Amino acid sequence: MADAGADVSQWEATFRAAYASVYRALVAVLLDADLAQDALQEAFEEGLRKPPPRSDALPGWLFRVGLRRARRIGSRPSLGQRGRMPFSNSLGN
Repeated sequence: MADAGADVSQWEATFRAAYASVYRALVAVLLDADLAQDALQEAFEEGLRKPPPRSDALPGWLFRVGLRRARRIGSRPSLGQRGRMPFSNSLGN
């Protein structure tokens, strides 16, 4: 059986190598840097719990998982946003 600590270290190194490009892609799609960062962090945590089958496909996997996480995060209004229309801040309302 493989050493779990080595697996975590390898996953972390691979994640760090892919982080910048996946983060930029998420920001480009989501148009929200904070949401992209939160979603990518959650994708990383999921990868620690249940790693993707192939590490060579990690950037694509992180992007897909991060995008799903962002959609879940973004669909939950924060306490300050309840009762407000979506995008009200960006429209000057």
